Amino acid sequence: MSTRNNYVSTSLKRGLDILRLFNEENASLSLSEISQKLGVSRSVPYRLMYTLKEEGYVVQDPVTKIYKLSPRVLNLGYSYINSFKLPELVHPYLEEIKNEINASCYLSVLDERHVVYVGAATVNELTGVNVSIGTRLPSTVTANGKLLLSYQPQDKIQEILDKEELHRSPNERNFKSRKQLIEELRLIKEQGYAKGDQEYMDYISSVAVPIFNSAPQAVAAINVVVPNMAFDKNFLLKTALPKLLEVSEKINNYEKVN
Repeated sequence: MSTRNNYVSTSLKRGLDILRLFNEENASLSLSEISQKLGVSRSVPYRLMYTLKEEGYVVQDPVTKIYKLSPRVLNLGYSYINSFKLPELVHPYLEEIKNEINASCYLSVLDERHVVYVGAATVNELTGVNVSIGTRLPSTVTANGKLLLSYQPQDKIQEILDKEELHRSPNERNFKSRKQLIEELRLIKEQGYAKGDQEYMDYISSVAVPIFNSAPQAVAAINVVVPNMAFDKNFLLKTALPKLLEVSEKINNYEKVN
């Protein structure tokens, strides 16, 4: 065992693993289901679930004994967003994009193999696509996710791809082999933007550009998302992309001097 592993708290790690088990597909879980997913006996998560319940992060049905996350879990995410100044900086620019091209736009960051939405300016019309702040989507089937992934070091890309079971969109139409995906990431980085057509959902498309810090490292992405039926097929490249590039240059210049 490495020295680094000696400092890892097994209990804390398992507690975090438990919180990550709850998602859209597993909104509620029994103790048996939790232990099965963790690959441990029921006695292992019992005390952890009791602690999470006492701290208010999960609730338990008194009859079925089924666990669900409580709204208090949101505090963990909001604490990050509140301490992360980039959404505050970028929001006026997102509003500028939305108002000029009449389409929803977002700010997102990479978290391991997912892209997380941390800022938004949405259009409340039929032409809008609304994604909630805090939403996590697979990076390999989203334009903003692949964009951010393309700027990662090669060993990090390999590590993330090793964790992916299939490089496939949920609509099962856009399967990419590992080799194809790596080549696509290379091209995305080379051209400086990513465009996704009907990848994560078959009725929307998106284009994304990077935001750099002073290092420079790609720390975030801004992207425009549109429903295909409401926009011309050339809208993303002819209208949205030039505006995104204009705004990203403004933000990047600001980041260089701050």
